[in-house]
Amino acid sequence: MTKINKDCFDNCANTQCWRNGHDCLPFEECGFIPIDYELAEKGCKMNLEEYEKESSRTMAPTMYDGAFITETLHGIIGISTEAGELLDAVKKGLFYGHAPDMDNIREEIGDIMWYIMAVVRAEGWSLEEIMQENIDKLRIRYPEQFTKELSKDRLDKK
Repeated sequence: MTKINKDCFDNCANTQCWRNGHDCLPFEECGFIPIDYELAEKGCKMNLEEYEKESSRTMAPTMYDGAFITETLHGIIGISTEAGELLDAVKKGLFYGHAPDMDNIREEIGDIMWYIMAVVRAEGWSLEEIMQENIDKLRIRYPEQFTKELSKDRLDKK
């Protein structure tokens, strides 16, 4: 089993070492630049604020007037595109007899998150508020836990 240096794993740019089963070295010995050296030194995982900042650096520049036509629409189309790629990765396992490529599935989920953040940022929303609103809705819909009956009733829509 691979030995992972937790401080390195959470913030290191060298994902290939742990994906390929190599031991993860301390930063001083690794030679790869961590995503955020200050965070990595503290052993912290990326938070939503940091993710928003890092993801915004790679957004394509505005090509048209109007925010909806640029980042919002770019994000919405991107979510759909990446969801298709995620579904394709699952399809290959279900219908082509391939083992699920969990690295690819994980990568596609990350891409979907990037596009979600693009829409959230463009609209000036708070991801924390959206997450809370979603849980509030699910607490109404499924007060104790999921059941087939409650999934038909959709109590939050009444």
